[in-house]
Parts: sequence; structure tokens; C-alpha cells
Amino acid sequence: TGSGGSGGGSIVVNSGLTGNITGSIGAIGLASVCATGSNGSSICTMTSVTGNFSLAALSAGTYTLSITPMVSLTGPHSISNVTVNVGQTTNLGVVTM
Repeated sequence: TGSGGSGGGSIVVNSGLTGNITGSIGAIGLASVCATGSNGSSICTMTSVTGNFSLAALSAGTYTLSITPMVSLTGPHSISNVTVNVGQTTNLGVVTM
């Protein structure tokens, strides 16, 4: 896998062994969203203009999400212990920054 794009398309690698994380930052707008696994590897994407994000084809495990807004109306936000299960999507809903 590699860095995600704007969410226009998803690359699925070994879809039977991976899961996804979705969510939204609401009205804050564009932000960088990175998921870092316990092994230190990261995958990143950008939110859409409406604040939605999706990280696909993540190996099952526990991740820390780092959300960094492009406009400094609020500081970076971190969410620990986000669990990804095989074949499932972990929906974080609207993340309060």
C-alpha cells in the first residue's frame, strides 16, 4: 500500500486480510489523516472538502490516528487504540477536534 489520495478511488490489497477506517472531522474542512500501526508503519490520506476520510486496506491491528488540519483553526488531534478487524470498517463518526 502507499499514501492514500483524495478518496476518489481505493486500492484494495489482499482484501481478505485487511480492514478500513472511516470518519469525518465535520466543518473543519481539509486535513491530513494518518494511521500509524504498532509496527511503526503509516498510511495517510486527505479529507474531502466536507471533512470525510477513509483509510482502506489496513492490516488488522491497533492504530493511532493523527489528524492535522490544513488551516490552523485548531491544533492536531490524536486518537489512540483504533482497532481494525479483517473485513470490517471501523467508523469513527464525527471526530471532535
